[in-house]
Amino acid sequence: MKNELFSLLTEINNYKLLEIKMAEKCLEIASSEDCVDLSEEQRVLVVNLADQLCSLLIGKLWYGGELLYHLNRLRLSCYHLPSYTRKEIDQLDGENNDGIKLRIRLHSLEVPSDAIKRLIEQNEELIISTQGKYKKIEPVLHSNLLEQLKAKISSYRSYINEQYPLQAEYFSWSRKSIKAYLCDEREEMIVCRVHSYEDKTDATVHLNDHILDFVPRPPYNFEKIDKQLCSWSWFGIDISDWKISETIFSKSSIHGELLKIYLAHAEEKELVEFIKFFIRNQNLEIESNSADCTFLTIDGISTNEYLKIFHKKEFSEADLETTLEGLDNCLPGYNKQVMFSVKPDNFVLEYFEKNKGIRPTKYILP
Repeated sequence: MKNELFSLLTEINNYKLLEIKMAEKCLEIASSEDCVDLSEEQRVLVVNLADQLCSLLIGKLWYGGELLYHLNRLRLSCYHLPSYTRKEIDQLDGENNDGIKLRIRLHSLEVPSDAIKRLIEQNEELIISTQGKYKKIEPVLHSNLLEQLKAKISSYRSYINEQYPLQAEYFSWSRKSIKAYLCDEREEMIVCRVHSYEDKTDATVHLNDHILDFVPRPPYNFEKIDKQLCSWSWFGIDISDWKISETIFSKSSIHGELLKIYLAHAEEKELVEFIKFFIRNQNLEIESNSADCTFLTIDGISTNEYLKIFHKKEFSEADLETTLEGLDNCLPGYNKQVMFSVKPDNFVLEYFEKNKGIRPTKYILP
């Protein structure tokens, strides 16, 4: 059983199928051939698995039906465990996602057999809005949707090859393997999620032949794929006519991508000039610091700001300290702002907020 669990966890991790992060101790237990204390090993594995599976239900999965239905399934499994393990699971803090916290609450005073009966009865009602979401797409409909996707992506690629042949490889859906999936079916629409994978020998377009009801949020895969996920997107399809919107893979979307490609590959000075252009269009005066062009002074009728621009993906503490020193050199009465060309991690945001109360500027890059 341990070998099966370790194999499953390894597969999930290698193919990036779910956002599950088991503690190192759990992985050591699961991978070990020996068993020193069966009860203790079971307790450690079960408690950690319960915690991770519960966390998947809040912000990490798209799934059909009621949240309570899936949470009840976890509770049902927990009520078959020893009382000391149930108590530990009941005390788990749960994961906080945008102020919402989900926990596996178990009623310690309730007889397990009564709790199991109650949860089964609840789910018999809840399953009405949950069952039937996973189903095979009718062959004619599947063929029609696949042809629409192929036609749109073919037009998208042709335009890029004609207009931007030297940059073609940088576009999300050009010269890449495409996987499309239907999921999150509702009364009037269904979601189509599209993934592209780096593959120099395969630029085909595939549409899964099932409507899926339990899928991971990006950037995780729907199936075992050993290619590098390049990009993802999603759009709704009106199920009254099953037509893919004209805006999907359109020229306007290509032009939007072209701007992002330029920003991603621009040198620091080029990026600064790009930002200055847009700020001037707001009738604001702007001036670069003579010693470091990434520090900008911005003036207007009601605006006095000192802006630092970051154009990098990784930051050292020295970078942040130097920035704080530079911001301290601004004139009195100026608001200190920081802008990033790539979204920084929480460490960077917390550093500025803690030291100077600085949050990212309102001048956000497209």
